[in-house]
Amino acid sequence: MRQLSMTDAFMLAAENRRQTLQMASVSILAATGAGERRVTREVLRDLVAERIHLAPALTRKLVHVPLGLDHPYWVEDRNLDIDYHVRDLALTAPGSNRQLAEKVSQIVSQPLDHSRPLWELHLIEGLEGGRAAVLFTRSTASAIPTSAASTSARAAGSASRASKLWEP
Repeated sequence: MRQLSMTDAFMLAAENRRQTLQMASVSILAATGAGERRVTREVLRDLVAERIHLAPALTRKLVHVPLGLDHPYWVEDRNLDIDYHVRDLALTAPGSNRQLAEKVSQIVSQPLDHSRPLWELHLIEGLEGGRAAVLFTRSTASAIPTSAASTSARAAGSASRASKLWEP
C-alpha cells in the first residue's frame, strides 16, 4: 500500500466529468506482412497478462480514506480483470487519420473508472492501408510511470513479431 503524493492527489481531485487529466499515447501498427499473425485484442491481452509484472503499477487501484481525511492510497487489485482494461474497436473502413484522432479524443475524454486500476489499452482497427492503432491511456494521478506506457507500446509493437514464435 502506498499513499498518493500531494500533487497526484490534487490532480485526481481536479478531475470531473467535463475535465479528465489523462495521458495517452497512440502507436500506429503497420499492416500485417506475409507470414505474420494479425494483432488482435486477444494477442494484446495475452501480452499484457504475460508482462504485467514488469509494471506493477498497472495492478494497483485507488482506495479513498474515509471522510476524505487524507490522500487516497494505492492497493493491489486482487481481482484485476485484464479483459476489462484491454479493448478493441473498429473504425469504418477505410479509416482515416482524422477518424482515428476523433475516436482517440472521444475515448480519452471519458473518465477512467476509479474503482479499477487507472489505465486502458485499446486496439483500433480499420485504418486505411490495413493498419491498426494501439491507444494506451492512463490517469495522470495513476503513478504509472511513463516507462510502463512505453513498455506497453513496445509490447504492442512486438505483438506481430512475437506471435511468429507462437503456434496459432
